[in-house]
Amino acid sequence: MKSLTGRTALVTGASRGIGKGIALQLARAGADVAVNFNTQKAAAEEVSLEIRSLGRKSVPIQANIADPLQAKQLIKKTYDEFGKLDILINNAATVWSMGVFVADSDPTKVKELMETNFLGAYYCSMEAIPYLRREARGDIVFISSTATKHANAGAAPYVASKMAIEGLARCLSKEEQRNNVMDAHISNHSERSATSGQIRVNVLAPTMVATEMGLEVASRKGEDIKTLYGGLPFGKLLTTEDMGEACVFLVSDKNQYISGQLIYMDGSRF
Repeated sequence: MKSLTGRTALVTGASRGIGKGIALQLARAGADVAVNFNTQKAAAEEVSLEIRSLGRKSVPIQANIADPLQAKQLIKKTYDEFGKLDILINNAATVWSMGVFVADSDPTKVKELMETNFLGAYYCSMEAIPYLRREARGDIVFISSTATKHANAGAAPYVASKMAIEGLARCLSKEEQRNNVMDAHISNHSERSATSGQIRVNVLAPTMVATEMGLEVASRKGEDIKTLYGGLPFGKLLTTEDMGEACVFLVSDKNQYISGQLIYMDGSRF
């Protein structure tokens, strides 16, 4: 039996890049997957089609998670479509224009970035927790960045947004580690299993990943991403499949005791 058989995952920002890679790996491990997107409808439909070709159930669901109402509707629609929700991958994010210093930044753009990168993950987690608590096991994984380790000049809003979700994850891991926690959203105790309330919360912080976004970041640095391979750990760029495999492990029964952790995926070099 595959490790995630019988479980349902929602991956935000799953129409391409890291989110797509994670969604596909979760499906290969046996999970049904809701594919969230904001504007890339055709791409999200292709991801869902690929997941269904693996024998899993999948639907694309449009929502701008920066809007709390849309985030709430996203979680509810996922539950209505699948009848359960026990894995949430908070992946959706936007990238800051690197090299823009705080003194020269546009407050409107800073606000938009924080709304997507931090508040979007906050809203989705807040709305998903009552559903996750109904299951024998629930998992939340946040996607951060090694940018929080380096905190380079010109990246303050992006770094701050990712540090914020790291703090959120640490708090959530402590709030949700208890068993049989009664929840005001669930009035009928019979809906809860004997081991309900076991929610593990973790963060993956990757270095540059071989995605369209990675190509864009490399080009901003005036570099060709392909020329970076020789100098990178293990002679390769981090891939979306690598990210997906890490998520599969964290949300599977093979992970019994890892929660509240920030895991850097940088080959120990960066």
